[in-house]
Order: sequence, then C-alpha cells, then structure tokens
Amino acid sequence: MSLTQTSGARIKLARNMLGLSRKELEERFHISVNTLQAWESDKNTLTDKGARKLNSVFIKLGLLCTEDWLLTGKGQTPILLQDISTLPNEMNEDICILREIEAFKAINPNPVVVIINDDGMEPIYSIGDFVGGNKKADLHIESLIGENCIIETFQGDTLVRKLLKGTKEQLYNLVCINIATQLQPIIPDVKIRSAARIVLHRKKEDSTNRDEGKNVYIKSR
Repeated sequence: MSLTQTSGARIKLARNMLGLSRKELEERFHISVNTLQAWESDKNTLTDKGARKLNSVFIKLGLLCTEDWLLTGKGQTPILLQDISTLPNEMNEDICILREIEAFKAINPNPVVVIINDDGMEPIYSIGDFVGGNKKADLHIESLIGENCIIETFQGDTLVRKLLKGTKEQLYNLVCINIATQLQPIIPDVKIRSAARIVLHRKKEDSTNRDEGKNVYIKSR
C-alpha cells in the first residue's frame, strides 16, 4: 500500500516536507489543529475548498502541491522550490510555473506569491491563478491606492483585492471587483501590514483536466 494512498497521508507528507507542526499552521494560517488532525487521520473528507486553502498555503511556503494531488493523488507530487533546479527540462506545466515563481522571488526585493482562492476578483483573477508582487509597508502603501493588490492584514489574512483609501489615515477599503460574488463586496477601514501591486499573473485555463491530473497554466497578457 502506498504511503500516500489517502488524502490525509498526502496532507501530512506535504506538511512534513515543510517542517511544520499542525500548531504552526494554525497560528500562521488559521487552519485549526482539530481540522488538520481530522483531515490527516481521514476522519473528515478533504473538500475542494479545503484542498484549495491548503494548496495556497503550501505554495506560499515554497512547496509545489496541486489541489488534484491532495484530493486524488494524481499529478505532480510535492516538490520544494529549492529542489526544482535539479529536475530535467522535460517537465509538466506545474513545474514550469514554479520555476518562474522561484526566479521571480530571486530577483525581487520583497516578493509575495499566492494562489487566488475566491471569486472576488473575477473575471481578471480566477480561482487557481498564481499572482505575485513586491510587498510595501507603512506609508509606502499609499502609493498603491487604486491598484489590484495582494494584501496582508494584521489579523493574519491574505487577500487579493482592489485597494482604496479608507475614512482615516492608514486605513484602507478592500474591494471585490466581481459584482456577482457572494463575498463581502467591501471590507472597510482595514489596517494592513503590507500590500503588493500584482505584477505577476499566471492564469489557470478553464480546460484543466482533473481526470488526467493536469493543471495547465497560461501567461496572462
């Protein structure tokens, strides 16, 4: 029997590759210890939403880990960013994207790369897309007003939203551009830790074939 036959075993493998305890994931990304334990023990079934959240966290921490692999075991097995340079040139699209992200992080002074995990910024940014930018903090955030940004709040949340000025200095409104979303359209007067204007965008094609375990990405223009 494969050691990664169940979704729980695959989650645990990915977490261990990053050297993180369940408690650390809870503190940094607000995924509760109980939820992780239930997933890893296969007591609770991993949902699409849960896989999307975990995938976003793992990518942010430098581990290539697709939703398909977490859910089904198909497709590319997890690879740490520092290990990508040892791979052969004949590689799938997921690896190509991760190599590009590695290069982006290497040449930019304060990079952040995340995966879109909600529909608040459609049609420009869709669930599964990679976006990246260079983080700015404190008074430098003012220069990003009106831009689509990756935003980190002091509550530990990471959101992709349009950044607008709030009612007071150093407070900002975080705005969805998708008028059809069921999410809160405007989160008002938020104090944020950092913001990054999106300068890297790699869009996940609608033609993704989950049965084949493939995630295909195209460069946005």
